[in-house]
Amino acid sequence: MSIIAIQLKQVLRNRRFFLFTILLPGIWYVFMIQVASTSLPATGNF
Repeated sequence: MSIIAIQLKQVLRNRRFFLFTILLPGIWYVFMIQVASTSLPATGNF
């Protein structure tokens, strides 16, 4: 278990991992919502 904990600490410290697993999908998700809301009729769902 200690080896897994050390690996998790190294992964959480890795900024590139954080960027591509949390930040980039979050930006993509918001971008896709914006595209869908502009292409569909404005119903106020978004």
